[in-house]
Amino acid sequence: MIGSRTPRNVKYKSDIHERMIFVSNKYSHLLSPLKVGTRVVKNRMTAANYKKHFIQGPEEYPTENVITHFVNKARNGAAIVCFPGIEFASRVPGDHYMPPYNVSNNFNQHYVCQVADGIHLYNSLCLAPLMLNLPMTVGSSFKPGEAPEFYDVSDGVLSMYIMGDPFCEMFGQHYSKPYPKEVLQDAAKLAVDQALLLKSLGIDGIIIGNTRFLSPLTNKRKDEYGGSLENRMRFIMDVCRAVKKACGKDFLISTNITVPEAQEGGWTLEDAIEACKMLEGLADIVGVYGDEIDPRHVTQFEPKMPYAEACAAIRAGIADRPNRVIIETMGGYTDPDDMESVIAEGKADLISMARAFIADPQFGKKVYEGRPDDITPCLRCNKCHRSGAHDPWIDACSVNPTWSYEHKIDRMFDAPGGVKRVGIIGGGPAGMRLAIMLTERGHKVDLYEKSGRLGGLLNCADHVWFKWPLRDYKNYLIHQTYKHGVNVHLNCAPTVDQLNREEYDYVIAAVGSAPAMPPIPGIDGPNVISAVAAYDNMDKLGKRVVIVGGGEIGVETGMHLSENGHQVTVLEMTDTLAADCTPTHYRSLFIRAWTRDEDEHGLVMTTNAKVTRISPEGVTYVDADGQEHLVEADSVVISAGMKAKTDEAMTYAEAKGCFYMLGDCKKVANLMRLNQSALGIAGLI
Repeated sequence: MIGSRTPRNVKYKSDIHERMIFVSNKYSHLLSPLKVGTRVVKNRMTAANYKKHFIQGPEEYPTENVITHFVNKARNGAAIVCFPGIEFASRVPGDHYMPPYNVSNNFNQHYVCQVADGIHLYNSLCLAPLMLNLPMTVGSSFKPGEAPEFYDVSDGVLSMYIMGDPFCEMFGQHYSKPYPKEVLQDAAKLAVDQALLLKSLGIDGIIIGNTRFLSPLTNKRKDEYGGSLENRMRFIMDVCRAVKKACGKDFLISTNITVPEAQEGGWTLEDAIEACKMLEGLADIVGVYGDEIDPRHVTQFEPKMPYAEACAAIRAGIADRPNRVIIETMGGYTDPDDMESVIAEGKADLISMARAFIADPQFGKKVYEGRPDDITPCLRCNKCHRSGAHDPWIDACSVNPTWSYEHKIDRMFDAPGGVKRVGIIGGGPAGMRLAIMLTERGHKVDLYEKSGRLGGLLNCADHVWFKWPLRDYKNYLIHQTYKHGVNVHLNCAPTVDQLNREEYDYVIAAVGSAPAMPPIPGIDGPNVISAVAAYDNMDKLGKRVVIVGGGEIGVETGMHLSENGHQVTVLEMTDTLAADCTPTHYRSLFIRAWTRDEDEHGLVMTTNAKVTRISPEGVTYVDADGQEHLVEADSVVISAGMKAKTDEAMTYAEAKGCFYMLGDCKKVANLMRLNQSALGIAGLI
């Protein structure tokens, strides 16, 4: 319980170091203290706020789950915890890109105080992004089909970062007007008022960022806020200077800059170094991240540590400065070994991470205790960014079903009423995850897998380079299954009689799913194989391959086969490829395949192609105009989705004991839904 506000003159004593001890010196650099401005942080880990809207629910104020979520980051090791963006009643007319969270009223201030006080209890600092309240449009609404009047840094085409795909589809290409000088000056004054209020609520510092001012690609102003680097830095520096003067040197200021921009004529590494020099004495921390058009900014599958070398160059460029700013790197950090090397090699001073503390809320605690193998790996799938279009307030993680339920988890998992014996049939991710959860609750678990290895469908990830997060997660589950003492039976598909002889209290069927094989003439031919089986039978595939089905799996399989020397044609019956993939996958992974040179890479993707038959010669399909085509092929790979093995699962319902179905055998779903279901069953046993 956080309770009510603690007086500001109280010296908080952390219990984190009393509970967390070094069992080795493996992460001695990462866990070393650091002086930031006049403050000292206990280690080099910053817990960033990944979800801009994760500050409130439909109630429009931060609820208990929000408070618990951020306080837990400090409790589990983060030295700096970033609270979500805070917006005040603006003196500037117009709509704003960020959803507002107004702390100008006492009700919401109460919640901010609880978050700040809870973070301080664990000897951590709390920073909050400062919303500068620059308008995006003039007026509060506009008619569909009519272009609104947009304001931006300067005259020019609005960036995709601001507009977003839906706006571009609705209005086409639009131009903005520059913010009037008076608007910028007013925003700077308002920033001081905001910072002073935040300080009074217990916030230790602010994060200021508006990189569009800094880039010469987006800032083409003709006044004192545009042109030279000094002019482009003027607005940020004015805000920093005013806030520092008003709030004092103990109030920290963090700001962000980009690494070299991908486009010619953009922000350079030399610009970044000079900017850090100019910010000396004004800002305490400078975060370095990718430019807004770089798909690595969402860092889903690759690369790892995308900005570390840029941070190293910037840090080296200001090394001789007596009061240099602290350099913070970001960008998909989830591996403590990587983080330790970055700090040890002097590439950065701080490491900012968001998803590491989402995938495993005890990330920092496990680092302190020297248990990297026990850290739940992040899939980098970005389900946490937006879990559903219909309810944007729902927060979800593919590997952490407790996210957003941290405040309830103790109540959900009361001590079980005695040790139970549980038999789980199926050694895929569902079966393994439930087995781990049940052993953690003190139950005895037998896990049966009919093949010779655990992993289920995740074993396909072993073959594809861009699926390494799934491979790591599978290996983590296998390691944890054995470490938790689960009694694993490989090459064993138990009968009901065998289960009855064991006298299990609970029998769980987690037998998974099988590839769906649509009723296409010739689909049972010797040249046909499922996408799942294809990965283990690459040597049996011919040179020319046709993939029937252009969903996410079909596209991924096509990419993999083409990169291994096959000539691949993907046929999709709808007008959209990979319609089931997330937007970040689309941007940063698949678009490369869709735009590559077909002659060079041997990958052709065809939409509106309805397959009518498969023959030894190849695949016949009909296009949108009704024209029939034959694609010659040596092998045909079917990627038409999966079907639940419900009938197989139901055979175990006759066994003694309470029976449940778990995972794909009940309903084909993704890992997120699987883990949520496992959590639910574990809470019942």
